[in-house]
Amino acid sequence: MPHIIAAVKTYATVGEICNVLRDEFGEYQPGGTM
Repeated sequence: MPHIIAAVKTYATVGEICNVLRDEFGEYQPGGTM
């Protein structure tokens, strides 16, 4: 969280922050149905 706050303070956009998080953790993939 501190890194995200630091990015916001340096005027990073939401899209830029989301792209970094997506690169790091990947996109959500819902599981199959039971």
